[in-house]
Amino acid sequence: MGSILIKTEIPGPKSKEIAKKRERYVAFPMNPSLAPFYIKKGHGAVVEDVDGNRFLDFTGGWGCLIVGHTPERIVNAIKSIPLVTTDEQLNEGLDVLDRAIQTLTK
Repeated sequence: MGSILIKTEIPGPKSKEIAKKRERYVAFPMNPSLAPFYIKKGHGAVVEDVDGNRFLDFTGGWGCLIVGHTPERIVNAIKSIPLVTTDEQLNEGLDVLDRAIQTLTK
């Protein structure tokens, strides 16, 4: 996955779009998020946001804790679990919710 790489301003355009939806649909105690960007994936101590920027994760707060992101031993142990929630999946869910609300309020 590499190391730090900044491709866009922070937050990038995709992160800004997710933040707008999140403000509309997510209750205040869960909003704002831990960072101004939204994580697409992570490996070891590196996370990549939805805009392709890569950061070192010094928080441990996105679920990696002491083992890092996507350690092979743990990934292999949980591959049978069908549901893993990421910010990208949250964005997809917010899109579905937005379309449903638009349809219902026409």
